[in-house]
Amino acid sequence: MRNHNEKARDIARSVLPSTARKGARDSRAIIHGRERAHERQLLHDLRGHLDPDDYEGDLGFAARHHRDLKEIVDRRRSADKVGPLIAWAERRVERDPALRTATPEGREAHFRKFLPPGLIGNHAISHLHWVLDDRPRRRIRTDTTRNRDVALVEAIIAAGGHGDLNRRLRAELSGVV
Repeated sequence: MRNHNEKARDIARSVLPSTARKGARDSRAIIHGRERAHERQLLHDLRGHLDPDDYEGDLGFAARHHRDLKEIVDRRRSADKVGPLIAWAERRVERDPALRTATPEGREAHFRKFLPPGLIGNHAISHLHWVLDDRPRRRIRTDTTRNRDVALVEAIIAAGGHGDLNRRLRAELSGVV
């Protein structure tokens, strides 16, 4: 962050670059190449007939690759780095009583004041849709809950039970109880 007053702008701009840009470009090139090869094959088959009316294939344009391109866009968008943006927005809503009681439209208007106008701001707002919503989707851990958990872990370590704790955590996380 350069300056504190530019934090919202920096966070919003950091959302735009997806971590899957190169993979999306490569996949898009493969899809378009496959489509071009298919069209070349159709033209080659058509040229093989003395009379074009004898050709029985389908020469109508069909956007067969539309679904594939939509999947690429969805995968690329899901790879956007939105953690800092969402955490920032959650903290603002959590700390401001007026925002907590505001409507989703009111929250969106509030965040639009901080985000840059245009593509970047609209993109950032699109990722905040559930933070702006009235229904809580995720339980936000408070500092008191975190402090209590830290104190419990510190007590286990002080008692020498960290080995047992690690074994239980590994077993729980691997699905073996």
